[in-house]
Amino acid sequence: IVEILYEYWHVFKDYWQISSDNSSSLSYLDNKLILINLLTKTILIESVQGTSNINAKKSNALKNVAEMYMNFLSDRKTKLNFKSKILDLLYFFCDSPLYPIKSYLNEFMTQLPLKSKDLVKGHDDYNDYVNIIRKLLISLELSLSIDLLNVIVTIVCRESEHVCDEEVNQSFIRFIVRLESNKQTNVINSYWDNWFKSNSSSGLNEERKFNIFRKVIIVFLEKCEKPRFLDFMCENIIYLVKILEEDLKESNIESSSMNKKCAFEILRLAYKRLY
Repeated sequence: IVEILYEYWHVFKDYWQISSDNSSSLSYLDNKLILINLLTKTILIESVQGTSNINAKKSNALKNVAEMYMNFLSDRKTKLNFKSKILDLLYFFCDSPLYPIKSYLNEFMTQLPLKSKDLVKGHDDYNDYVNIIRKLLISLELSLSIDLLNVIVTIVCRESEHVCDEEVNQSFIRFIVRLESNKQTNVINSYWDNWFKSNSSSGLNEERKFNIFRKVIIVFLEKCEKPRFLDFMCENIIYLVKILEEDLKESNIESSSMNKKCAFEILRLAYKRLY
């Protein structure tokens, strides 16, 4: 039954591509809800088949399914409560070769509030936003998707204190622990290289730079496999010591002080993990 539905999924195309300008807002959203509910039920009926097909079998039928999902994910006309609903299925599409999800996730991210503190606790928008973050974290832990990790990091590191910081921290710990050894190294090096090379012209501002260190880099270094941590220290110990030995300059004393603090935290972690 599921295979047949996937095969004829293209017949629904007019409904998920319908413009809200040519339809009442109610029927526009209703069409999408009906289709997402149908997709949810097909995956629940044949969850293994659904996952393996969407990620491996490059067929026109499943491309239509993936296209619909990406359309819903990036649609700027839908509100946060609808986005929260479709994120229940995000895991099944995270590593789809049919429709690489990175660009759609980036588009989705631009539709979220820039700062969580701008939302009023208890209001619908606040609750929908928190639900979205939680569902992104669940999908991250299930899929171990690096693209999804990058989106979440961008969201939570926009501000020093995010409303979901504690949940994000625990999810990041579970993520790095479950990640394969070589991928741990790749992820850590990617964020560290970005931090290492960051300057005023890199697009990584000072606040976000140190948020990434505190919320991502130091967490991953603390929880990754010990051999991976040893590799990191061997590659970077000279640079870390150099940061600590540099003289503070009045022109950028705050940034230099924070760099020294970060270097010291890594060396303190090394003492803790290695002795």
